[in-house]
Amino acid sequence: MSFNSHDGLSSLYTLVDEQGGGILAPWIKYARASGDYSILEEYLDTAVKSFLYNGGKGKLVPVSELITIRNKQRNAMLSALRRKKGRGKSGPNILEHIDQDALSSGDFLKALKVLDGGMIRGIRSFKYRELVWDLAHRGRMGETLLHVCLLNNTADMNELAKQIVLRYPKIVNDIFISEDYYGLSPLHQAIVNEDLEMVYFLCKKGADVHQRCYGSFFCANDQKASRSDSLEHEWVDLMQNTKYNGQMYWGEYPLSFAACTKQLDCFRLLRAMKADPNMPDTNGNTVLHLTVIHDLPEMFQLALELGANLHFKNNLKITPLALAARMANKRMFDLILECDVDLVWRYGKVVCKAYPMAEVDTIRERDGSLNTNSVLANVVYGHHDDKIPSDSDDDNIVSDFVNDSEILSTGLSQVLVLCTVPLRLGCYLNENMLVLENFLVLAIVFMSSLHFLFYCRSLKFVGPFVLMVYKIIAGDMILFLMIYSLLFVVFELLVTVMLLNLLIAMMTRTYEKIAETEKEWKRQWAQVILMLEQSLSASERLLALYRYTRPVGSDKRIRAFVVRSKTLIDESSTVTSVSHRKKKVSVRVSDNNLNLLNVPQT
Repeated sequence: MSFNSHDGLSSLYTLVDEQGGGILAPWIKYARASGDYSILEEYLDTAVKSFLYNGGKGKLVPVSELITIRNKQRNAMLSALRRKKGRGKSGPNILEHIDQDALSSGDFLKALKVLDGGMIRGIRSFKYRELVWDLAHRGRMGETLLHVCLLNNTADMNELAKQIVLRYPKIVNDIFISEDYYGLSPLHQAIVNEDLEMVYFLCKKGADVHQRCYGSFFCANDQKASRSDSLEHEWVDLMQNTKYNGQMYWGEYPLSFAACTKQLDCFRLLRAMKADPNMPDTNGNTVLHLTVIHDLPEMFQLALELGANLHFKNNLKITPLALAARMANKRMFDLILECDVDLVWRYGKVVCKAYPMAEVDTIRERDGSLNTNSVLANVVYGHHDDKIPSDSDDDNIVSDFVNDSEILSTGLSQVLVLCTVPLRLGCYLNENMLVLENFLVLAIVFMSSLHFLFYCRSLKFVGPFVLMVYKIIAGDMILFLMIYSLLFVVFELLVTVMLLNLLIAMMTRTYEKIAETEKEWKRQWAQVILMLEQSLSASERLLALYRYTRPVGSDKRIRAFVVRSKTLIDESSTVTSVSHRKKKVSVRVSDNNLNLLNVPQT
């Protein structure tokens, strides 16, 4: 569905169309060739000005009106059963009887921001947005003339875009209004075009470096079906349980766009323009989360050096480190661990490192409660086989932590074992004591055999077979019995051999699946310990935490896990550089410093 309800082309395309033609195309070529911009400026003052609100001064439009347009577009693309109406109330339009054309002072806008201010879920929410291009004369995607020029992305169209911004500066923050590209600004487009010069030009002309793009085109694939609107705020409500899949999920902000497209110089430039790397998108993800999602280690290091917060949590209460564990991204997981490590001492090839356990351990170091979103929980209860460490990773932090966790439990069967000791001594006094002892031992075997198998699955050699039997009983046998009960008559008469072969095939498949994961026993070992963890009180868990960690710094409540390992000689420089990445660098780039980026001054 196009932005405008009529089927004809928008009058916008008479100025510049999607192929680079239109009225203004020959005159920008003439102006660039001759250096005479007078004719082009005359067209901008006449033909273009008629498409603008208040002659280019802009107009405040209620956000609820824009949300209604976006919602209608979305519903037009969905079936009748999947359509959703905007929730909430729009409230009264306090600008309905105000002549905005007569308001040239900025005091009115400042007063409106004070009256309009409000916080929703901790996010600043404005009820009005300033638009420059008339909503009735926009393109198919709700774009303006400036957007069309940047979509063409040619030398002539980029020069025309600059002339439009110089003539009407407020248009630099006008956005797309369509469902697919809502919120996309000229700054976003310049970043996607990888045009560093245009990014610098737009920033110097007042482009908002925190403008958010809510379009479905830049949304995670598994969240597109859950998109819904509320008239009370501008952002889109999404289902939070997501895997963040999709190549175009770039995090809404211009800085996130630069990070996801791997533009290092553009990222530095936006940070110099006060873009905040810790601003969360609708999913609560910051720049660091997005670099983990798209597997960009170099961009991650740059963002961390320029002030990104390594411990910021998204809406699922997951840090970048836990997200790397959940997504089975071992390269990013190791990198983030090294970025947060404390080097205790180094002697030759031997290095002693302290890894903070705040978000790694399942036990919270403050009160001993369980952290279900910790790195260890994501590794143990995940479904990716890549998370299981190989033989060369036996000294990994998670594996070592599990080895050093000392959580004990007792049961009735252990008590009965102790009772057999006096019965054995009683056999010298009375022969009947031997019968009683045998009966007690049989009871112990009956009570503890199945429980013993629970612990056997954590052994290296027995574990895969125990797990295989459990999977066959819990999965294949139950499924087999269900099929057996439904098709009993047919089974008796016709398909006895077929169902037996089916059972054999299912057991073979399970056996092969378990055999492929040679290190599955290690994760099962961790699961056993984490299950036992839940039976302890918070104080007992806290005492256990204190036994395998040590304090870091002056605050004794902040704990770290100490690892001693051998390292190569050339890795010493890597350990040293990691300590520098941990320092937050305040970025203050003046106009003279921007020459280092090869960005021309205006």
